[in-house]
Amino acid sequence: MNLASVIFISILGGILGSVINYYLGYKFGNPLIDFLKRKYPKTKKSIKSSYKWITKYDKVSVMISRLVPLARTFISIVAGVTKMNTVAFMLYSTIGIGIWNTILISMGYIVGNNMVLIGDILSKYSIFIGVLIVLILGYLIKVKIKEHKNKY
Repeated sequence: MNLASVIFISILGGILGSVINYYLGYKFGNPLIDFLKRKYPKTKKSIKSSYKWITKYDKVSVMISRLVPLARTFISIVAGVTKMNTVAFMLYSTIGIGIWNTILISMGYIVGNNMVLIGDILSKYSIFIGVLIVLILGYLIKVKIKEHKNKY
């Protein structure tokens, strides 16, 4: 299958999933949101962010949120709950999904076609990369510990 076909089919799949979530939000409204918050408490922040995005950016939020982890999951439901215009929802979702899927699939395509080169680079610089990863993880752990101490 060629690259364009893969991107096209992935966009169709993304739109289908988004439309299902939009419909669920449209049909069941806030009780669905309340259920999700109760059933999956960690989603509260993402759902709240989705509401803020829709309030602040209206239809464009649907497009932008496709590039943001977790927000892309809930924006369709929230758009349905807020009764966003269906045509606008579909248009902006298609654009956002298209951008995101094109980026991810193209990156995979490029990496897949350059595996030997990437393997050579990784083996040549493996010690440096390993040290860099350890330093970054150490820094992130230190920041989290400091945040935790400041919290209490």
